[in-house]
Amino acid sequence: GVEYVPNPNLQIDYSGLARISQLDNSSEQRSAFRGVTNEITGTNSQRPVSIAQQLRGFWSATDTDIFSFEGSFNYDFQDPLFNLLTTEQPFSALVPITGTSPYNLLQFKEITTTNQEAAINYYRVLNKTNHINFRLGNAYVSQTLSSELQEELQDGSRLPIQEQALQNDVDFTFKDFYASVLYKTKLGDLEITPSLNVHFYEIDNRQLGTSSVFQKTLLLPAVNARYNFRSSHSLTLNYDVRADFTDIQNFAQGIIVRNYNNLFAGNTMLRNSLYHNANLNYANFNMYNFLNIYGSINYSRRLNDITNIIEFDGLERINLPINIDAINESLSASANIDKRFDGFRVSLGGNWTQSLTNNIISDTPNLNEAFNQGYKASFDTRIWQVFQLELAYNLSLNDYSGQGFSNSFENHQPSANLSVDFLKSFTFEADYQYNRYVNNGTNNEQTFDLFDAELRFRKEGSPWEFKVEG
Repeated sequence: GVEYVPNPNLQIDYSGLARISQLDNSSEQRSAFRGVTNEITGTNSQRPVSIAQQLRGFWSATDTDIFSFEGSFNYDFQDPLFNLLTTEQPFSALVPITGTSPYNLLQFKEITTTNQEAAINYYRVLNKTNHINFRLGNAYVSQTLSSELQEELQDGSRLPIQEQALQNDVDFTFKDFYASVLYKTKLGDLEITPSLNVHFYEIDNRQLGTSSVFQKTLLLPAVNARYNFRSSHSLTLNYDVRADFTDIQNFAQGIIVRNYNNLFAGNTMLRNSLYHNANLNYANFNMYNFLNIYGSINYSRRLNDITNIIEFDGLERINLPINIDAINESLSASANIDKRFDGFRVSLGGNWTQSLTNNIISDTPNLNEAFNQGYKASFDTRIWQVFQLELAYNLSLNDYSGQGFSNSFENHQPSANLSVDFLKSFTFEADYQYNRYVNNGTNNEQTFDLFDAELRFRKEGSPWEFKVEG
């Protein structure tokens, strides 16, 4: 990055990053159904390219008038190739294949994304306890997606499959123009920061020789409130409403092969989801009696959420994204208490999550409920500044229910960690973990344990470290 600071009141920063990667993975499996065996090999490969640039500026015009600018430009190119090799003809009711077993399909896809964002802030200090912030900005995303399916014959030649339903040539743009006002005030030990954000959204989707434009204006509020009992003891509340828009991959209508039994097609009728999020945090870090307490409660409410349903095209099943009318909700909480004594420390913690998620199975609405609990107790001590020992016990309990099924699982996990420093430059560390996993629905129980150890050598002041592990 580059930084330009001509005087204390003006600062400009620029940073850039470029990356090229090579990603490859493959899987092999055998499927047996009604006496027919299918040997399946799937290979994914791509060479993505990304470029990210950021420009920031800060200008303090006076002691009470401050301006800032933020701008970014990101470019991404993805070319995932999925190669499916099977001994039985795949998607026979939908994909016309001329060759013989083994069948070889190549799903080509290219996605190009440019993302430009810019925002200007004006920050006004009204007095010691009241500040106001105005913000103007926009985000512009342009994407193209093309895909085609080819068959590779046994002589190595390739035949493009010409069915229009199996091809994509899509142009997609997303625009977000917004104006925000944020007001911060302090009333004694209470700080309140409400804000209002007006957004104008526009989505332009062009494919199959047609173009559709969707526009929407939303007023999205947010508030932050913090009460400081003292410098390290506080209670904080956050609430905001956020609009979430999907990208080109969920809009592209042409069918794409994702796996040997997974076809996917986009939906041009998708609209934005609306997320309500509330969070309450309590923190108390006491440096006098070495007692730390932390707790949080989080609630999210998702309207018009996107979920996948299954549509049938002849005998083939196609995954299709839709906005669902039912509301998805999640409530979670966590708590932790940590107390340090002379020579040792004790910690207790827990987390709880209750979620309600809706989807559609075979045209039937389905409500999935999940309740997850986790508990942890630990004890650690350090003796003579040489031996460090930690003993812990983790317990997780998970309950799930949905259309016609319910199940619960539990995992008991005691563990121990020992670290020993010796001969000034050597450290020996060992970890042991025992797991007892229980599936209450099938009365199945599994146990396994893990042991890791490593020996490190590093001389004081040396940048080199040598390690043996197993």
